Amino acid sequence: MPALYPYLVALLWPYLACGPHGETARRIWPTSDPRVARAMSEARLASARRFMIQLQHLRFEDVEALDPDVLVTDYSWDGSSGRELTFEDVARLRNRPGRPPRVVLAYMSVGEAEAYRFYWKEVSRRRGLVVNENPKWRGNFRIRYWDPAWQRVLIGGRDSYLWRIQAAGFDGVFLDTIDTAEVMADLGVQDAPLKMAELLGAIAKASRSVDPGFLLVGQNPFVILSLPSVMESLSGISCEAHLFRGEQMVPEARPIISALRMAKAAGLRVFVIEYPRSKKARQ
Repeated sequence: MPALYPYLVALLWPYLACGPHGETARRIWPTSDPRVARAMSEARLASARRFMIQLQHLRFEDVEALDPDVLVTDYSWDGSSGRELTFEDVARLRNRPGRPPRVVLAYMSVGEAEAYRFYWKEVSRRRGLVVNENPKWRGNFRIRYWDPAWQRVLIGGRDSYLWRIQAAGFDGVFLDTIDTAEVMADLGVQDAPLKMAELLGAIAKASRSVDPGFLLVGQNPFVILSLPSVMESLSGISCEAHLFRGEQMVPEARPIISALRMAKAAGLRVFVIEYPRSKKARQ
């Protein structure tokens, strides 16, 4: 969705109302029109120039020193339910004295279940839900993401993954493992990309029913990007490790670049994450 009303952001940033754990923090927008609320929120994302991801060992002082416009982090200090960030923690991460508040997004894996999460005991017991372990990431398990049981974990009301994130007052979610749809398609799952697109649509609907300005940034969503409603659901996309190999752009990057241009033309904020191994490559 194109960012509208950018001049309103600094003056009309919403109030935040929070409750005890189990009650979702609501951003009270200065408008009754959800489209305007979303446009205001996405204008902040569109204006970002400095982007930081740190999922482990996050420290307030590091965030303050680096001063990113957008921060992606875990909703928990150590990934467990016992050390979830509080509303006050997220407010401190967002705070930038004398400047517009930082956008703080919570990491959420949608195509893989993680063995250290609050939901793992329930998920691992449900027969047929887990497909296999990701060989590159120990403890991360590809999952039948279209299964209602998994969707209840993610967005099923009180105590769901999304509920915990919104209760802490995050501005949105950074959706990872969307590309599990490619793996499932290779395994013969019919309409695997469409099923992932439908999951993203469900997350968008559930989150914005609580907070109309809630942001969704999709990581490597290329297999579903052209499907109906996907770009409408997303506020931005992140391209990770798709463009370079060492110091050279990979030959197969051209379709990815075309997809990034398409997303940008549709009004989505585009972020790129690469892992250069030399000073020359970093430049």
